Amino acid sequence: MKANKPGTAHACYVKALRDREMNIARHAEQAYEQFAAQWEVRSKVRGRSKPAGL
Repeated sequence: MKANKPGTAHACYVKALRDREMNIARHAEQAYEQFAAQWEVRSKVRGRSKPAGL
């Protein structure tokens, strides 16, 4: 007997849940872009573009 619960694709059919998921993904993408930008700047500031010994 199957329970009367929403399945894994339930969020695809509910606009509010879809919008919430999109906002979470958008926020995560922006956070990653900021992290990557800081990482590139920090690596250039240190002045080491090659590993030691090369």
